Parts: sequence; structure tokens; C-alpha cells
Amino acid sequence: MSETHDCRIAIIGMGPRGLGAVEALAERMNGSGAKVRIDLFEPSAVPGAGPNFSPRQNTLCLLNVPNREIAIAAPSYNGAR
Repeated sequence: MSETHDCRIAIIGMGPRGLGAVEALAERMNGSGAKVRIDLFEPSAVPGAGPNFSPRQNTLCLLNVPNREIAIAAPSYNGAR
């Protein structure tokens, strides 16, 4: 039989990693019966996104890199059919 404890956790910075930490914690605690209080510290108006994935960023940077950094090579063909 396991003993459950109530706890309090602070997450500093609620970007994608902070969101992932909350999701992992929720999955791990699911069904444990423990109560967890989570204090989030995030200055952004869009928690979970962070400044690098802000919905307000330029539409050319949806991959979090400028489009000039994306190199997609044309497929190569060996002539066989």
C-alpha cells in the first residue's frame, strides 16, 4: 500500500517545456489520490507557448525558424522506371 501526500510545486516559465512538465505530472499523479497545488510563474500572455512559439509571431516563422533556414532538396531520380 502506498502513502499519498499533498504537495505544492512551482513551475518557473510556462513555455512548451513547462506545459510538458505539467502534463507529465498530471499523468503520473492520475489515480494516486494525492492533491497537488501548482503555482505557475509566466510573464507571457500566452502560457504554454512561450516567446518562441507566440501566436503573434510572424506567419513566416511557424516552425520557429525563419523560412530562409529551411532547405528542402529536390528528389533525386536514378533514371530507372
